Amino acid sequence: MSLLVPLRLKTVLALVCLIWMAAAQSVFGQQPAGIPPTGYGAPPAGYGGLPATTPTAPPTGYGGPPATGFTPPPTGYGAPPATTGFGAPPTGYGGPPAGTPGAISPSPNWGSPVVTQPTAGLSPGIQPFDPYAMPAGNTGLPPTLGGYPGAPPQTLPQAPAWPYGSNPAAPAATPYGALPPQPYMQNNILPTSIPPYNRLFQDTGFRYTYLYGSKGDELGMNVLELGTSAFFPNFLGSKGPLRVSPGFVFNWLAGPTEPFPLDLPPRVYDTFLDFGWTPQFNQTIGGEVSFRWGLYTDFKSVNNNSVRLTGTGIGIIRITPASSLKLGVTYLDRADIKLLPAIGWLWQPNPQTRWDIYFPKPKLAKYWTTNGNTEIWWYLGGEYGGGSWTAEQGGGGGGSTRFDINDIRVYFGIDWNNLNRYSGVFEVGYVFNREIYYVHVAETLGLNDTFMLRAGLTF
Repeated sequence: MSLLVPLRLKTVLALVCLIWMAAAQSVFGQQPAGIPPTGYGAPPAGYGGLPATTPTAPPTGYGGPPATGFTPPPTGYGAPPATTGFGAPPTGYGGPPAGTPGAISPSPNWGSPVVTQPTAGLSPGIQPFDPYAMPAGNTGLPPTLGGYPGAPPQTLPQAPAWPYGSNPAAPAATPYGALPPQPYMQNNILPTSIPPYNRLFQDTGFRYTYLYGSKGDELGMNVLELGTSAFFPNFLGSKGPLRVSPGFVFNWLAGPTEPFPLDLPPRVYDTFLDFGWTPQFNQTIGGEVSFRWGLYTDFKSVNNNSVRLTGTGIGIIRITPASSLKLGVTYLDRADIKLLPAIGWLWQPNPQTRWDIYFPKPKLAKYWTTNGNTEIWWYLGGEYGGGSWTAEQGGGGGGSTRFDINDIRVYFGIDWNNLNRYSGVFEVGYVFNREIYYVHVAETLGLNDTFMLRAGLTF
């Protein structure tokens, strides 16, 4: 009986406690599920229900859709790479970014882009946008971009090989041999071009020569030369071209006068067809060959003596890379002088120097300067001048005579040529050892020395 009373009392107290707890729950409301009991601290943001603070953007590479309340990326921007570790995607990944070009939307925050599209205000000369450009110093980028769609290959293909050999520059050896810029075979030939030849006729032009004199033992001369040249490469299977040069020359003569017993005609003419060939047999042996058929007369007296055949044959032997020996003969076919030796030494120590110590036409040339696209040289030269003609005898008697004019000329000159293949020459000289040889009386008359002016242009 005594034990039964305490048990009943404990039962009553337990019931009272349960009733009190039920009443308290109805008064203070239901506790949210999943929240720890009071006193355990505030739950972290995003734990279970609504977060306590405003949600922020997920970190870079956060998988899955963003939490409730997070602003989605603009339409068309595309999804970020599924794999982390590749750094920020380049501009234009997936689709064009919304807003002003040159920037991306601030939401979601995927880090700084690799490159940005340049704005329209860039200065001229800035290179266009390169989607594969890599900013310097960005250590967060992978060593290659192979994981991105459309990434360039890791190695670029090599440029195609030059189809004509390993060196696209000009060949080391001139294919046509060493063609001299000024032929030595004739005195009145125009400057000659060197290959390549881009048209049939080259070096069309004129040259004018003036020698002072008018009376007594003086002889004045005005000589106008007109000509052109055609070149035919690889003549007779050699590396040298065949040059064919037709020409016509006017010779106006003044003097001599009394007390000389014989007068010269006021005008005589040269009509000729000249052939030149410069074979190059190998790196050591070459040559120069010229042949000319010409008619030299006043056209009032034309006979067998009016036709002259002239020419030159020279062998060239290379002694050193910079010098060559030249040996041959020149056939003049004049009444007084038929043949002259042709011997000399050619020395070219550098491209700016050419010393052709050669008889009967030496020339020491040196590069001077370049003006625009025109190269200018100066030189010292010499030549055996004159000629031989047939003409009507003075007084109108109808007879024919033949005469030679011989002299030696030395001069200082300047020549130039440009990229348009125009070339010109101007010379000032001195003429000495002058003489006239009258064939029909076998008499030679000396003449006074004089000066010479010469100018020419070819194109």
